[in-house]
Amino acid sequence: MYLPYTGPYAGRGPYRKYGERLDYRHLPAAYRKASVIADNIQTDTYQMPVWHESFPALLNVVILVKTNLKTGAQAHVILFSSDLTLSYEKLVDYYSLRFQIEFNFRDAKQYWGLDDFRLYSPARTDAGLALGSVKV
Repeated sequence: MYLPYTGPYAGRGPYRKYGERLDYRHLPAAYRKASVIADNIQTDTYQMPVWHESFPALLNVVILVKTNLKTGAQAHVILFSSDLTLSYEKLVDYYSLRFQIEFNFRDAKQYWGLDDFRLYSPARTDAGLALGSVKV
């Protein structure tokens, strides 16, 4: 991922769009949105627009950096969206909900046997209800 280029125009050719490569160990302090310390873990939240070589438009990226204050170990979580107007709080909330939904699907498959249950056409649904094999 690259920060947008902010330097001067070279005077020829297309405008540059890729700036510096994003270094997760040294994120620019100008993009820090929040910092919280709880239980010797510091959580810094950064939000910035970045370019990625695989996407044609800017991405809204939120990076959560968790630092253990005792050991100095760091962990990074990278969340992104194509909606540049989305705030970092909403983006984190949306991803939290997304993972909760995925955990619910995993649990449904694992504990209730829904992994083998597939519907391919409405006729099969009606036939299954008529035979009593599917309980609603």
